[in-house]
Amino acid sequence: LMEQRLAQVSERMNENLQGSARRTAQSLGDLQQRLAVIDKAQDNITKLSGDVLSLQDILSNKQPRGAFGEIQLHDIVSKALPKDSIATSCRTLPNPSAGAAPTLSLGLSARLRPGNRSSIA
Repeated sequence: LMEQRLAQVSERMNENLQGSARRTAQSLGDLQQRLAVIDKAQDNITKLSGDVLSLQDILSNKQPRGAFGEIQLHDIVSKALPKDSIATSCRTLPNPSAGAAPTLSLGLSARLRPGNRSSIA
């Protein structure tokens, strides 16, 4: 009777230990997946931080900032108007206070000029 009781207690303990081991293994697997997601997010944050610093370097220096602005303006104008309807020209004019100032002129083709509404379609 005592041996049977001891065997039952031992069996229950083994079942409890196996259940605990399974739950622990599952928890560790979940934790590993979450850590992988956090690690990937950290990599993205690090890359974004580097991109922000690079942009900050561009925007803090007048010459690269001007070139960046010219590229952005050209992209905006190119997306807004048909390619065959614009002609861009960029040149530097003297500016007494800063030494030089860039200018951008847009030339619309004849079909988009005021008075030529019939040729726009």
